[in-house]
Amino acid sequence: MPTKFINELNFDKKGYDSFDRNPAVIGYVNDVADYAVALIAANPGPTGAQGVQGIAGVPGPVGPAGLTWRSTFVPGTSYILNDAVGYNGASYYCILATSSATVPSSNTTNWALLASQGAIGSTGAQGPTGPAGSNNTLSIGTVSTLAAGASATASISGSSPSQVLNLGIPQGVSGSGGGASYLIYSAKISQSGSAAPTLVTKTDTMGGGGVWYRFNPGYYYLAGNATLSGLTNARVMVFFTKDYLTYGVVTASFDSGAIYINTYNASGVLTDSLMNGSSIEIRVYPS
Repeated sequence: MPTKFINELNFDKKGYDSFDRNPAVIGYVNDVADYAVALIAANPGPTGAQGVQGIAGVPGPVGPAGLTWRSTFVPGTSYILNDAVGYNGASYYCILATSSATVPSSNTTNWALLASQGAIGSTGAQGPTGPAGSNNTLSIGTVSTLAAGASATASISGSSPSQVLNLGIPQGVSGSGGGASYLIYSAKISQSGSAAPTLVTKTDTMGGGGVWYRFNPGYYYLAGNATLSGLTNARVMVFFTKDYLTYGVVTASFDSGAIYINTYNASGVLTDSLMNGSSIEIRVYPS
């Protein structure tokens, strides 16, 4: 027996057989076979060459099908098994084909929850103050009188920084014992030299048409208006804006279905062009 192995077996010199080991250290070596196994374990040989690769194993079962993302849920659309959709921040997958309009969150027969909507995050920090914008100018455009009881309207045209506000104001209903409300015609006047006045209408609930004429310098009239011609026992009032009137005096009168206007200069002489650029408003109060 090799000396190294005998030393490792740690023989007890007191009466044990030369093939016996100290039982407290390793155990017994009772025969040659045990000795040979122990000897091989203590002195292993070199590693052998790698063997030939074994044959491939049997393929495993097919895994479950994936989901088909169909974007946001659309009521009435046909969905089949494993279609997935989004609804109200959550996602759902189809467990039974359907074309129902019932939303997934209320239809557990055809849909199952895939992922819930996440919790609302905390408010982020306030961003920096943006640069100051340009000042916007809003001017009044047309002001139309609407039928009594209609809803008022307001619209803005144009783009910043210059916009126009157009208004529609409903005509007031008759007050208790106050008689009928009035009809109105308002327009901007252009008149110069010997030309007849031309008017750009702003508001017209009076209707009836008609034509403006120049009779003499500073002498003009509206004739042929069907509304004015048909009046009996009615009151007609004519107003002019002062802001745009050239210095002078303007008078107006109503007679036999026509409205007459006279313009006088500072010397009291009938003169043309004095009301060019001004505005006129005619109110008719039916009886």
